Amino acid sequence: MGSGTTCASLASAGLIINSGGSCSGAAGNLTFTPAAALSASGFGPITVDGGAKLTLAPGTYNIDSIYTTGGGWVAMNASTGSIALNTNEIDLTGSNSLAISNSNPVTMNVYNGLGASSGVTIGNGVTMALSGSSLVTMNIAPAVATPLTLTGAFSNLNSSGAPVPANLQILYGGTGPISLEGGAACAAVVYAPGAPISVPGGTSFYGSLIGSTVNDANGAAIYYDTQLQNVHIGGVVATVQPFMMDSFSWARF
Repeated sequence: MGSGTTCASLASAGLIINSGGSCSGAAGNLTFTPAAALSASGFGPITVDGGAKLTLAPGTYNIDSIYTTGGGWVAMNASTGSIALNTNEIDLTGSNSLAISNSNPVTMNVYNGLGASSGVTIGNGVTMALSGSSLVTMNIAPAVATPLTLTGAFSNLNSSGAPVPANLQILYGGTGPISLEGGAACAAVVYAPGAPISVPGGTSFYGSLIGSTVNDANGAAIYYDTQLQNVHIGGVVATVQPFMMDSFSWARF
């Protein structure tokens, strides 16, 4: 993806952005909206720093990578339309939060991985929260060596405060390790049949975990949500269904 032109360089607010699209807002609180040229050149690497906030409005984005340092915030506001994000890496180890308003579908496609070939990293002290009822999908390419590391607080709750695994699905076709340590309300559907999955924290995970292995290292409680068997939100595939006979023979063995 191309680096585009400089849309804003707000060092005083701690926000450094290279953009091929359009943006608006005061220093430290910037909203991106896609432009026609975005599909061709895309955004270059984006760093959100120093308590600044970056909001993605509805639309389709090609962003080389997103990093946060010094308490930067990232928000995906799909309240009035869907969001599709194509990127190589999302590293929120230095963030305050990733807030997803998923009134409409949100899709994150993570491709090649950069640096240490990490796809999505959400570190300690980072709150990841979903606040809607539409499907959020994270597609991570098989080539990404370290696809997903979650160590921050994780919230995927309905209006009654109950976890809703069906609202978030994570799909990965490679063999790299996945680590899920998401706090007391970690709820998701994870389909990564070739990858080892570890749940290193001692808190609870709600949903479905499908990997080459699943390692519950520190006694985390893992709950399969039986309601996933009846989910009809488009695209949810990573769940347990009743067994079906696929072959039959009278031969004795």
